[in-house]
Amino acid sequence: MQIAWVVAPFVEYVKLTVIIATAKMASEGPSGIYRISKLKGAENYDSWKEEIQGILTLNKLWLVVIGKETLPTEPESTSTESSSSKEQETYTEKLLAWEDKNARAVAIIRLSCESGPRVHIKGMEDGVAVWIMLKKQYEVSDMTTLDLAIHSICQSVQSDFKTLDEYGQNVKENAAKCSAMGYDIPDWLLSSMFRMGLHTELKPYIFHLAQGARTAKKTLTVDEMVTTDFADHDKRHQHREDNETKTLRARSFYKSKNSCTHCDRTSHNKEEC
Repeated sequence: MQIAWVVAPFVEYVKLTVIIATAKMASEGPSGIYRISKLKGAENYDSWKEEIQGILTLNKLWLVVIGKETLPTEPESTSTESSSSKEQETYTEKLLAWEDKNARAVAIIRLSCESGPRVHIKGMEDGVAVWIMLKKQYEVSDMTTLDLAIHSICQSVQSDFKTLDEYGQNVKENAAKCSAMGYDIPDWLLSSMFRMGLHTELKPYIFHLAQGARTAKKTLTVDEMVTTDFADHDKRHQHREDNETKTLRARSFYKSKNSCTHCDRTSHNKEEC
């Protein structure tokens, strides 16, 4: 009895260690081929959901998580003792197999979460409940996505990005999200939103582009603005800035060589004036 009392906890510890190790291997895979970015929150929930679903499917655990592979039902007692014993044995095997799958699924999901999301599923042992909890916390509704996409278009400005092309891509990507939900933004409106975020020095220039488009009775699109004259304008603007910088440096150098060491004027050079 004393030996059993000592050995039992150790056996349970070994089982738990094996489950965690198996889950970690499953989440990382051979040579890290299945390694994914951990769930941080709503910002990467969609990409994490796709990747973790793939891992659970490869490990034959996905049906447990979505509730299609449920806990087996215990058989009713029968008149024949041998038949009852066989059914009970089958049930026990199915129960242990399901519990093993459920435990591995929960371990994989938990290991793929950062500390923040992990708080929401702390102490939870049912795979379905864990999945539903994370979905409830971090899945963004269609209307929320639409609102965020429109807000991003309206609030983004060129200075937030390294290049004009990156700014244009951001506007188009958010417009594509709106279209995917059935809300198409007209080209003329998207063009107007894009122009509002441009650098101030570009606005007189794009005014003439817009006027030209109106005369030609066509809409000036974001792609046309990014790929045509704006790039040349940026180069000319940069070239002008480079020339102005060189001129200022030359003037500063000349002044430092020919100005008075006492009063900094250029009409004379005396120690006392």
